Amino acid sequence: MRNVFVFTYGILYALVVIVCMAVYWLLKPVIGVEFGTALIAVLVLALPLTYLLLRFGLFRERNKPESNLHEEFRKELFTNGYTEKSLGIADQVINEVKAGKKVNYVYLKDFVVFTADYRNQIKDYQKALELLDLLDPKDVRSRSIRVIDRGMSMLLYLNVRMDTVCGLLDDEEARSIYKEAHELFDSVNTDPFASMLDVIDYEYHILHKEYDKALAISDRLMANTSEFGREYVGKYYYSAEVRKLLGRDAEAEEYMRMAGEFVKDKSLAIQQTYHLTRTRLGMDEEG
Repeated sequence: MRNVFVFTYGILYALVVIVCMAVYWLLKPVIGVEFGTALIAVLVLALPLTYLLLRFGLFRERNKPESNLHEEFRKELFTNGYTEKSLGIADQVINEVKAGKKVNYVYLKDFVVFTADYRNQIKDYQKALELLDLLDPKDVRSRSIRVIDRGMSMLLYLNVRMDTVCGLLDDEEARSIYKEAHELFDSVNTDPFASMLDVIDYEYHILHKEYDKALAISDRLMANTSEFGREYVGKYYYSAEVRKLLGRDAEAEEYMRMAGEFVKDKSLAIQQTYHLTRTRLGMDEEG
């Protein structure tokens, strides 16, 4: 959020300076102030003015019903996981969108993508696709959104959509997502971008039953020592899944055991994903 605030502040500051200088230029014959003096004064005065405008805008935004619902949704989701409350909030907004209500994309993408991710986890891939299709492709690929969050929301969307289309065995769209993801993010070698791109590749190889390639990716995720890599619980799940597909059930169970140890002191949301994964992989809770 800090990066978003700084980016927005910078854009608004530039606009304030431009507007003020335009007004100065129009009134220059009347006020008689030299350009250099006026520019310095505007650059200084624009700092607090921009801050006040931004705070006023944020205050108005936070008082919107969709903003309050979004904040409540994320708090519940990241604390307790996919609960009746979090899914209920998402369903409320999604149903309003289906009925024709316009909801800011910044909010809508979270309601849609996270709920679609849950549907993927319970193998309800068709429902996940219906949810993802609610997002306008132009909004998903908006340059302004990608600049604000460096493309993270775009990559997350592609990640979840790849999981969905692979579940539906849609090879054509899987190829399209694979190609687009690499065109956009091949040059980004830092986490979490690099690991999320690895996950897209992993799903793609699983779809094509290229298990050796998927295994290599899972091993790379396990060996990742970056800050993100050390905390990324998904690496255990992919390592377990591909080994189970290779018939190495004992190894798959060992990775899920490690995952269980990893999540036992984490939030309820992270623990829930562990249990959902065991169910999705056909593993009982006792191991």
